[in-house]
Amino acid sequence: MKAEDLAGVRAVAFDIDGVLVDIRFPIVLPGALGISADQALEFFDGPFQKCLLGSEDLKDVLPPFLRAWRWPGTYESFIEFWFREESHINLPMLQVARRFRKAGITCVLASTQEHHRARNLEGLLQLGHIFQHAYFSCDLALRKPDPRFFKCVASQLALEPDSIFLIDDQCANIEGARLAGWRAALYRSEADIEDVLRACGASDGD
Repeated sequence: MKAEDLAGVRAVAFDIDGVLVDIRFPIVLPGALGISADQALEFFDGPFQKCLLGSEDLKDVLPPFLRAWRWPGTYESFIEFWFREESHINLPMLQVARRFRKAGITCVLASTQEHHRARNLEGLLQLGHIFQHAYFSCDLALRKPDPRFFKCVASQLALEPDSIFLIDDQCANIEGARLAGWRAALYRSEADIEDVLRACGASDGD
């Protein structure tokens, strides 16, 4: 893979959950606590949404739910359990990021996260090595698929929108990126890697 083969792409933005990290916690949580999916969603579709925009702190809004769920440990032990379950790196996609970096392309993280997990993910994915920058909803007070999120990232990167390529597992985010002038490709499984590379001008054999 060479930068000149990538049709003007200067930066690739990687979503995290479902792309770089396997999504496990929503599946594991109800069984681990003996609660229903609806009970879990009361938190994740409720107060947690403000955490994703940085207007609430997880340590303030989560404890009442832990008591209702009868979590036997502390807030800290729950966070450790949560972040451990969400730390399984998708190695094939990490290798894709390495290939882009080797070709001289800027690689960044672009994800909807609350502050505590955002900082955890920066360590997990070794921000500053493969990924030069991280753009999280909690820091920008904007979230995908809002086109303003993508415009903000482009502004901070000081790049033209059409020189940035998003890899994401949500169709709405792909559409939001394109509305902001980005290029983008949907990733759902390892079988999509070749299509993703082809969409930005590379191929799996490069």
